[in-house]
Amino acid sequence: HYANNVPDHPHLIHVKTHLLPTLDLMVSHFTHRPDTPYPSRFYCDMASVQTGPEVWTMRDLYLDVSISKAGIPRLLDADEYAEAVLEGHLTPDEQRRALLSAERVINGLFAHGNDLDAWLTSLDIRLDWWRS
Repeated sequence: HYANNVPDHPHLIHVKTHLLPTLDLMVSHFTHRPDTPYPSRFYCDMASVQTGPEVWTMRDLYLDVSISKAGIPRLLDADEYAEAVLEGHLTPDEQRRALLSAERVINGLFAHGNDLDAWLTSLDIRLDWWRS
């Protein structure tokens, strides 16, 4: 897990991120600046994550899912994904993994009442760090 202050960001104070290699997923939780309308509670980047003993490498697969404060998922950046496919920036395997990961997130949320914690817990993944 990664956590960092973002002092120069206009809407955010802090970001916490967890890489989930088995799900091709990077989950972020944001702390927003007071009086800043920001629609998402969590942000999920579809990503290829390679783990090593000391270094983990993450490659963005262009598709994202934003999860609102009410828990409603929204697929984002399909236009960027399509452009990346057309320009050859993603291998066929990465294209497949991005789509399957996005589908897994959205369907997992719907199957668990749009509760990210409940969905991940059903997969035996607990990210208690976002509560701190």
